[in-house]
Parts: sequence; C-alpha cells; structure tokens
Amino acid sequence: KLKKSRTEMELAAKEAAARAAFAAFDADGSGTLSVEELVGVFTRPGGGQPVDEAEARAFVAKHDRNGDGELDLDEFVVAMVRPAEAEAAICSAALEAAAAAVREAPIEAFLRPNEGYWKRLDGAVLDPALRVDEALGGSPVRLVDSRFLIELAESGGRLRRRQDLPEEAFVRPEALRRLPPTGDSGLHMRIISISHPWQQPDNPDPKGINLRLLARALRTLTGLGSSCLPWAVFIDFLSCPQKGPNGEDRSEAEAELFKRALADMMAWYAHPKLLTLKLTQLPPNYPAGFAFPAGMTPNTAGYFERGWCFCESSVSNMCKSSSLVLDLGKLTPETEGLVALAMECTAKRDPPLPPA
Repeated sequence: KLKKSRTEMELAAKEAAARAAFAAFDADGSGTLSVEELVGVFTRPGGGQPVDEAEARAFVAKHDRNGDGELDLDEFVVAMVRPAEAEAAICSAALEAAAAAVREAPIEAFLRPNEGYWKRLDGAVLDPALRVDEALGGSPVRLVDSRFLIELAESGGRLRRRQDLPEEAFVRPEALRRLPPTGDSGLHMRIISISHPWQQPDNPDPKGINLRLLARALRTLTGLGSSCLPWAVFIDFLSCPQKGPNGEDRSEAEAELFKRALADMMAWYAHPKLLTLKLTQLPPNYPAGFAFPAGMTPNTAGYFERGWCFCESSVSNMCKSSSLVLDLGKLTPETEGLVALAMECTAKRDPPLPPA
C-alpha cells in the first residue's frame, strides 16, 4: 500500500511539473503548444535534450489526439507523464461509450417489416459476404453501425480490429436487410463502403484522424438525435478478420473467413446502390510520429498511387452515380449540412488511362 501511495505521489508530482512547464512554454498564451514553441522548450538551458524541428513535429504528431497540429494542456501532460496508461484508458472508455450509444436506441425501432427493398435493390449480391458460417463461427464480412463510429470518434477513441469490437458495433444481417433505403433522386441502400490508405501495417488510422473526419460525414448523413436512421458501414479493418496487433497470424477459421471476404471485396465498391466514401488524405508530416516494424520502409504513396485505393476508387467511379461517390479529402472545417457535403465532396470521374 505504501509503495502504491508513493507511486501515486510521484505521478502527481510529475503531472504538476508538466503543467507548470506547459504554462512556462506557452509563449503566446494560446493554451496550446506549437511545433515552434516545442523546439524552444527542448533547446532552452535546463529544458531537456535539444531537438530539431523534425523531431518536434514527430513528437506533436505522436501525441496530438484531436488532430489540430498542436498540443493542448491535457495532451502535453499525458505525453510527459503516462502516455500508454492514458491512451488505453481513453480508448477503453470510448469503446464502451460507443456501445452504449447503440444500446440506447435499438436498431429494431428503425426497421421495415420486410426485406422488400433489399431484394428490389439487388442486395442478394452482398449475401455471400454476409452469410454466417456456423462451422467457422461468423461471416466473412460484418458491417458497422454508423452510430457506433460517431460516438467512438467523439469520445476520443481509435479504430480497433473486428475481433476486438463489442457486439453492439455491428449491424446484424437480418436487420441490415430491413433497413429503409435512402435517396431523393433514386433509392439506394443505407450502406457505406469506406476506401482509405492504411497508415500503419497494424492499424489503418492509429491516431483517429480519419475516424474523426469520417464521423463528421456520418453525423451529417445520419442526422442528430436518437430518432435518426443509422447506416451500415463497410470498413475493412473493422469488417474483416485481421491479424493480431503484433502481427500474429489469424486462426484457421479467421483465415478462411478473410479469404472469402477478399473474394467478394469489390462488390462493396461496384454495387451501384451503395455509397462510397473516400478518405484520400494522409496525415500532415506523415510518416513522422507513426510506428513501423524494424526494417520496414513506410509507404508514403498518396491515395491515388496505392493499388487497393486506386482500384476501389476506379470501380466506384465507374459503377455508381457521381452523387454516390464522395471524397472526404475535400471536406473543409466550414462544411455544414448534407447539401454542402454533397456539393463539395462529389468525386469527379477521371479520364481513361492511356495505354501503357
């Protein structure tokens, strides 16, 4: 007990010192530390080891939870005192908050009495990927409730692989088939396919930057309040069985389900009645602040230069109405409302590629 008390006292002292340092180094009194201010922090006498601008940018990128390019007081304290513990606690609480948001408004309240629209809009094309194989303990693909993703982002959470998500995260196939359609100019299914470049081999979005951007769009599409209709979202990391966090192999059952998911992967982008959202921007200063296995060279290619992304984008553009392909890389902080989202983010079709 005495040892625990001493540990708590040491942590409290470190936190107080970090808060005092933040106040001293916040030169402009903005309540945040910029990269320039951090360079000053670590190069002043007695202020720690000297760092150059690149190292300061990497430090900010690693600990900047809200993606604004600076560190606020809480981010700085967590970075200096106990980053691993704080990160785990925040992510765990965010997962529970997201699950609770879905439990508060059961999806059954939104469903139609039958599967008529699913059949009319050719949902049968998606059935092989959604069909549960009892022998393997699941389906190749599971779709995620948009409300779960919105709450996860707004609670400061991070994407987790399919095997680590609570059951509330997913839309059951029998519920999916009875979700009402949407669309003014022509009906389409309430399903969104996400196309995005992975930022690390173990997690496509370890800092939650794309998750927050996606949540903005989902909030606009879903609306506000518990009475607004959810969407079902396909996003590979959450929808298909993944390797372990340290690269551990999938189990035999998971590997077979993943193989089947890959076989039907393009159906999510080729279906003319599904919405595709493209996350086309890499984080600022990428790959600074991101983690890669020893000896691995980070893939700094942009969205349109990556194989999977290029294929998903091209298939979506070719098979869908332009109103059903949105590029969230065009989203601005000023974008408000569904009409503005559609106008600003509609993805234009590129001209055909010339012969090689």
